Amino acid sequence: MPGATTDLTGPQRPWPERLVGRFAAAQEAAVRSRGAWGPPAPGGDRRLLDRLSGDFGASEGRTSVTAGVRAFAGGWAGETRGVVLVERPGFAPLPGLLGAAGTRVWQLPWHELAEKARVLEEPAMLWVTSPGRNPDGRTLSTADAEELSRIARRGHHVMVNRVYRWFSRPGPDVPGGWSVHSLSKLAGGGARLGWVVGPEGAAHPPRVRLTSPATVWQRAWAEFLTPRNLDALVRECAEPTVEARQMFVASVRSALGWYEQDEVGGVAVLLGLRGLDENAALALFAERGVRVSPGSAFGAPGPAVRLAFSGVTARQATDTAGLVAHLVTSPATRGCLAPFRP
Repeated sequence: MPGATTDLTGPQRPWPERLVGRFAAAQEAAVRSRGAWGPPAPGGDRRLLDRLSGDFGASEGRTSVTAGVRAFAGGWAGETRGVVLVERPGFAPLPGLLGAAGTRVWQLPWHELAEKARVLEEPAMLWVTSPGRNPDGRTLSTADAEELSRIARRGHHVMVNRVYRWFSRPGPDVPGGWSVHSLSKLAGGGARLGWVVGPEGAAHPPRVRLTSPATVWQRAWAEFLTPRNLDALVRECAEPTVEARQMFVASVRSALGWYEQDEVGGVAVLLGLRGLDENAALALFAERGVRVSPGSAFGAPGPAVRLAFSGVTARQATDTAGLVAHLVTSPATRGCLAPFRP
């Protein structure tokens, strides 16, 4: 949008030069390794699996490397014969991916997912994102996790997408559930590298085990993801986003009394609209030099805008909080924004 200077649509935060150099060295080492250009092993290359087990806590023998969340969802779609229950709001392309094989897909708020699963006789797949869900930052409560665990024990497949783990406190585990991970939100959407950890005794479907990226790509990341480099990635690419979001929340809390206690974190906030449609709200922000995203792009149940902090500074986040406070209190736009309530 013309004139916009603060981009809250979620651009990727760039890597520092020293990490670019280290990744280049890791790629060279991977290319020189024996068998680098052979076909990927089903379930993942041993070097990367060892790294994920040792430094990421991925359970040995229960982990498969994938090319990210989209690849995992596409691989699982062909295995699903029952109903798929997907959270709303959430990742917009996911229902289409999971329903690609003709599966029935229902999008529901979290509490309705559990209610629906309780009355289904056929096995279902449930998909939730925690911690720090995009677009609203929500994280499963202990009670939520216990309910999902009970659903898993009834034979349903519960998938917990943990791609925002870098931006939030961990949140509770879901015993009996599948844990889905990706580097895309930390390292960049083009990383195309993730992993899934299944529950004890669960077999990974063949289509999932065959979604691993090229061997040489897996080995490059295995070389690169040392504790030192991972810490640097988190410090340089995740922590500034967390700080910016925290500054926005704290400033809005001070000005408007919203967000009494921000317990979740994440990369974004979702604001509901009153008396404005999404296009009018996008234009209202753009006129003041700020780009935001429509909530409908993330399955918001009503008119909303999403503000993502992955590409801005703490100062820009604070300035945006001031703009929100102004819009909410100004006579011409009074009450046009409100915190999203799931």
